[in-house]
Order: sequence, then C-alpha cells, then structure tokens
Amino acid sequence: MPKKPTKRGFKVWTRCGVSAFVYEMILHHGAPKTMSNELALPDLSLKRTSSRSTTTKALNTIKSINAQRAKLLKEFGSSGLVVLDLVQYVPVGSAIFIDNYFASTKLIKKLTQLGYRITCTLRSNRTEKCPISTEEQFAQKKRGYYESVISDDKTCIVVGWKDSKRVLLGSNYIGIEPQTILKRWDKEKQRRVDIIAPQIINNYNKFMGGVDNMDMLIALHPIPFKSKRWYSRIIWRILDVMIINVSKVSSRFEYFPLIFATTSLPD
Repeated sequence: MPKKPTKRGFKVWTRCGVSAFVYEMILHHGAPKTMSNELALPDLSLKRTSSRSTTTKALNTIKSINAQRAKLLKEFGSSGLVVLDLVQYVPVGSAIFIDNYFASTKLIKKLTQLGYRITCTLRSNRTEKCPISTEEQFAQKKRGYYESVISDDKTCIVVGWKDSKRVLLGSNYIGIEPQTILKRWDKEKQRRVDIIAPQIINNYNKFMGGVDNMDMLIALHPIPFKSKRWYSRIIWRILDVMIINVSKVSSRFEYFPLIFATTSLPD
C-alpha cells in the first residue's frame, strides 16, 4: 500500500485494546467488492419449489446487503468501511481510537449514531470544510496554540493544535477542558519545555497505540520460518498474535503457589 512503511505484503486490519490484545483481524483483499450471487449460492434449479423460494429470498438478502455496503462505501470510503466492519461486535458505549487513515467527521457522526465514543486524528480533506485555520496560518503561531470548532448538532468537535506542525483531531465526547501540560523538546533552548495542550491530545496519546505495540511485540519475538507458500506467512502471523494474546491474558492472573500432595495407592 502506498505511503505505508511496508508497501508490499499482506495487510491485516486489526482491532486491538490498549494493552495490545488483539480482538479481531480482517485480511485486506483490495478494494471492497460486493457479494457474488453466483458464488454465494448453489444452483437449485432442479430442486423443489420451496428451495427455489428460499433461493429467491437469499438473493434478495444479498442484493440488500450489497446496496447497503455500496451506500456506506460512497459515504465513508473504503477505510471508513473497515472501521464500521470492525465495530460490529464492540459493546455500545465503548471508546474507540483511530488514526487519520480511517477517520473523517462523517465517520464520527455515524459512530455517534451507533452509540460509540470516538477520538481520532483527521486529515484536512476529511473535515467537511471545517472553518479552522490552515497549516500556513498555524505555522505563524506559537507552539501550544489551538483552535476548536463544534458542529451545529453538537455531536462533533474538531481541534487544531500546534506542535511542531498543525495536528487535527476530532471527537464526540471530549474537547478542550481540562487543559494539560506536555513535555516537548525545544531546539533553541536545547531542553524539554512545557507546552499547553487540550485534553483531547492527552486522551488520544494515552489510549492510542495498541496496534503499534502489537506490531512491536511481534517484531521483537517472531516465529522463525522459511516457506515459498504465500499462505504460510498468514498462518504464522496468526500464531504470533495468538502467542501475544496468551501472554497478555496470563499476565493478568495473580501468581498462586503450586501445592503438591502425595498419596499412597493400595497394592
């Protein structure tokens, strides 16, 4: 994929917790496709009439699903559709953190309707022409400067913050207050200085990064293997994830000393 550290290979979309525990994975297979009527159902033309009616209902269901996904794809894009697929089994009311590859203000409003809390970074072309200062205008401001815009329906806030450059974030449940102080390196003073930041920045930095931590753990302790079969990499990747999940679960249990007992059996 372009503009990614690893441009070639198998891409897996992952839903992780803060601890890097993997809850769900979706193998990326290119642009979203609709369900195929021919592949989804067998030929039942020689079966009885009841089977034909069942087939017709199934075909209508497939057409309905295809129409819904086509509408979502047009509105949120292929990246936004990935998020909607991954949150299907997430409990309502959960807090979700996503990066700017997936996020948009439209997606924030959609997840708000579904009952989720969301915080995300945003790209300039996905803010629905939000009236916030441009990068050139932010470049003239001091470090720590920020602006915020709230949507008319009060369901979304977009915050622009000046770090080394402008950063755009969006949320439906957290905003500016209470402000926090972050440590940043100052080239002129050659030391770390205090920078004012909105609460949304602190919240995003605190809870974002589960997927990156998972990738780091796999890179530190990968399963060594050699194979010319393309599917072997996917299988070993799944095993890597399973091992990390087991280690995360086992670390939550307290240590209980083992009690050994001996007994004598009759002859």
